Amino acid sequence: MITPLYILSLGAFHTNRFYSDSELVSHICASSRAYSGSRISIISPNLVFKQAVEPDADSELQGIQFAQQLGLRVPSVKRFIRGDGDVYIIITRICGRTMEAAWSTMTWLSTICVAFQLRCQVTIMHRRRSPKAGLLVTGQCNSI
Repeated sequence: MITPLYILSLGAFHTNRFYSDSELVSHICASSRAYSGSRISIISPNLVFKQAVEPDADSELQGIQFAQQLGLRVPSVKRFIRGDGDVYIIITRICGRTMEAAWSTMTWLSTICVAFQLRCQVTIMHRRRSPKAGLLVTGQCNSI
């Protein structure tokens, strides 16, 4: 269940009121991307948005819900906005460095610990079977 977004710390938007989809889309379009070519942008200290294209958006949401059901640590979805052929998914922000940024400064022991954590998560995901081979909703495979 996606809950309405009432409190949104967005600089000038910091109030206790419900924001319409059009207000959020205009703020999202004005915000800068996390990095060049990214579909993700930080819109507040505790929220980010992810831009998805219409056909794949339902599969992205289903993927997040699937990971939550498996007990994996994933961001929670706060709001889902459709508009202008794009879909914006507002999710909680997980603070910290990316694996790519941290990897070069990690000790060998830390890399082994991370490898075992990833192994455990992949093992959990392998226990569940999907009736389709591609995207969770449509079954379409985009990697070929």
